[in-house]
Amino acid sequence: MRTFIIEPLHAPSMEACRLRIDNLTKPIYSLATLELIAERFAGILADPQPNHLRYGVLVVAADHLVDGPQNSQHGRESYAAIKRFNDGRTATQGAASKLQAPVHVVNIGLEQDTTDLTNIDQKVIRKGSHFFGVEPVISRDELEESLELGFTYADKLHKAGLQVVAIGNIGERAFLDSLVTTATITGCAYDDILVHTECGPTIEQRAAHIHSFVDR
Repeated sequence: MRTFIIEPLHAPSMEACRLRIDNLTKPIYSLATLELIAERFAGILADPQPNHLRYGVLVVAADHLVDGPQNSQHGRESYAAIKRFNDGRTATQGAASKLQAPVHVVNIGLEQDTTDLTNIDQKVIRKGSHFFGVEPVISRDELEESLELGFTYADKLHKAGLQVVAIGNIGERAFLDSLVTTATITGCAYDDILVHTECGPTIEQRAAHIHSFVDR
């Protein structure tokens, strides 16, 4: 597994960026989070006035928990989604073209076979993952291989001169994995992350259901 040394944000550049933003002809903090993003970019790039950045998009495809309950689709919706990328018919690609941002789509674990999609990078590590309520989702070796693939793409995009990369996911049941991972890393309760819906189980019922298989 690789190790990294991530330098702190460049404080002088952030301070200079903040000073410039506050002295523009506008009310203080009227652009809200956009101002904080600009300030953070200044710190990352050590440039008080970062502009003309080079953008890119990386979409990773993998079906999650495909042997779990409610797996009625068997990845067919995921295949349809990645095929739209292959055919260049997505809103993501439309927006990226306006920014002259290349879009990279890589399949590392969809349940359906995608070898017929010639515009998709084929890097399959495993076809779908196990349901974590029954057994480990993937093996440790598969996890490390997945992380290494991410590092490889980061290196590739960096060498291509990209400075800002939007990341995305195609895959069945990815939101459940994301929810459990987010709660585990942040220490937040599921009740605080889940949102209310007009129909179906309540937040408390859904949280209890997740606890029923995650806690084991």
